Amino acid sequence: MARQGAELQRFNNELALGLEELKTRRSRIAQLLSRDQTERTRLASELASLTNRVSRLDAQIAHKLSAQRELDSAISQAQAAYSKILESSQALLSVVQETGRAAMAVENEQDLHPQHFVSDT
Repeated sequence: MARQGAELQRFNNELALGLEELKTRRSRIAQLLSRDQTERTRLASELASLTNRVSRLDAQIAHKLSAQRELDSAISQAQAAYSKILESSQALLSVVQETGRAAMAVENEQDLHPQHFVSDT
């Protein structure tokens, strides 16, 4: 019976050691879990902050794109109007030059063929 008692004592010791080892592992896992939960909380907060920044940037980008489109339209309209002004200026210059040439031709004709006015008296 002493042998059974010794064997029972050995099982008891092994059981106590096994339980102690499991408790130590559980404690390490609890520490790791706590560290991971703290990191997750920090990252979740950072993510919320970054999400807010992205939303603000999206709004700013949309506003700037709208302003850019308006400016593109204004530039396009101004360029078209300027082209029309250039065309009108070129047409006006052509008319002035042609009128000047015609006037010069008339002056040259009078220089070549002076008219003599004969008086009736």
